[in-house]
Amino acid sequence: MAKAVTLEAQDPLPPEPTSDKKLLTAMLERALLDLRGRANKGYASVNWAREAYAWLMDDTIAPFSFPWICIELDYDIETVRKVGLSIYNANKPINRFNVNRRGRTDSPLRLQNTRNYESS
Repeated sequence: MAKAVTLEAQDPLPPEPTSDKKLLTAMLERALLDLRGRANKGYASVNWAREAYAWLMDDTIAPFSFPWICIELDYDIETVRKVGLSIYNANKPINRFNVNRRGRTDSPLRLQNTRNYESS
């Protein structure tokens, strides 16, 4: 007597993203990468970071705006925004006045007084 074999249907693979979804994903990825530009010294990278930050914080829903792209890609707007802000805040440029040559933190008041004496 032969044993009956049953095959369970498997879930099909997810469909390949369309070209418009690929474009929107690339735009979002580029903006997140541009947010890292604050750590670089070049003017262009800092400017790109500022523009990416402004785009990320804008709540206007219009074609190719940050919220519109998140909606089209089925992403939670606030979650993606939090990720972007953490990238932006983690890459603050180092202020050369924060640490002196001995590795100690200088207070802004002390630096202000030093500058006043130098200008006299």
